[in-house]
Amino acid sequence: MRVPAGSIEEGAVPLQGAVAEPQIELWLESGEKLSEARVANAREEARQALEEALRSRAITPSPLGATDPVLLVRERGVSRTASRRRDQVAATVGMVVGIVVVVAVIVALAASGKGSSSKSVPAKAPAAPAKASAPVARATPVPRPHAHPIAPPPPPKVASASHLPAPWPYPYGYGHPWLWFGLNFQVAPQPMVLRPADPLDAPPPPDDTAENSPPPEPPPLEVPPPPDFDLSERGFFSGDDSVLEVDLLDRDTGKLLWSKTVRGGDPLDRGDVRRLVNEALDGAAWAPRLRRP
Repeated sequence: MRVPAGSIEEGAVPLQGAVAEPQIELWLESGEKLSEARVANAREEARQALEEALRSRAITPSPLGATDPVLLVRERGVSRTASRRRDQVAATVGMVVGIVVVVAVIVALAASGKGSSSKSVPAKAPAAPAKASAPVARATPVPRPHAHPIAPPPPPKVASASHLPAPWPYPYGYGHPWLWFGLNFQVAPQPMVLRPADPLDAPPPPDDTAENSPPPEPPPLEVPPPPDFDLSERGFFSGDDSVLEVDLLDRDTGKLLWSKTVRGGDPLDRGDVRRLVNEALDGAAWAPRLRRP
């Protein structure tokens, strides 16, 4: 029996604070029916384990250049109850006893049975002698004809420079040996006259209402989807398992600056949860550990 004990709300990030409230999606596997109080206690126990692990870490000012950072931690996992563990142990013991009984029966039958008689294998007939191969005729080489050189064709004739047309003697305009046309226009400079300023072209007066307007809303945060956690892969003998994702975002820009996902452990075990948090943040210089007195 698998019972849900929490869910993750996508996009739910607080407006203030450097560390958001952890989001947990928890499932309980039990061999008996669970009460609502038992499910609520398990959800609270998982949240406390995650908050305690996060309190052992700190966030430096302006991590990765963020002016308004927020650390978002999300966890999805499955925890087994005591009844589930007892059922798995009982099933394991039953399988071992069954295997021992089957092996004992096989050994007893093998000891009481008669040995199998060996069967004679007929001898193989001798192989027939190989036939002598017939001689292979060799091909007589055929003489190749001698190649005769072929004279190249004569080059094409090029006209001499004396037959080329004479260049045009007049590079600009239209010319003639005894007639020439030329045009040249000049305009006398005029004094510059400025147009009087138009009152309609003046810039509008400053808007006093802009100072009293509310500040613009921050951009939406680029919150990634929750970490993948497939429950369909679990079997009867599967143990506790969880996946933890840590995201660092900037509220001013809405950008996702850093993200890491780790896996393994019981979501209700404080030691396992602390190990997952440290494994996710140990590589980040902006999240040092706090020294305990």
